[in-house]
Amino acid sequence: MKRLKPLSSTIKEKNRYLVYKVISENEVDFSSVKNAIKEGVINFVGNLDLARLNLFILDNWKDQKGILKVEREHLDTIRACLIWIRKINKEPVILKVIGVSGTINKVKKKFFS
Repeated sequence: MKRLKPLSSTIKEKNRYLVYKVISENEVDFSSVKNAIKEGVINFVGNLDLARLNLFILDNWKDQKGILKVEREHLDTIRACLIWIRKINKEPVILKVIGVSGTINKVKKKFFS
C-alpha cells in the first residue's frame, strides 16, 4: 500500500487557540457555556459560516476559563461573536478574551497553570 505524502506547511490550516473567561456573579457550568457559544456564533454568522470557521470548543474548563480552537483567518470573527453573548441560562455574563496562542501547550502553560 502506497503512503500519502504529508501536506506542506503552506497548505495546512493554521489554527489559533483562543482563551476566554466567563465573568458572572455565579458559577456557570461548561455545557451551558458551550451551548451559548454555539448559538451565539450561529446567530452572528449563520450555519454556513459556522462550518467555514472550523470552530472547536475544547473541554479544558477551569476557573471559568475555556479554550476555543479556530482558524487564524477567522479569529476576529470569533472575537466579535463572543462579544455579543450577553446571557447564559438567563444570567447576565461577559465573555472576555484573555489570550491567543498558536499552540495548545503554550496556552495551558500560560493561562491554566
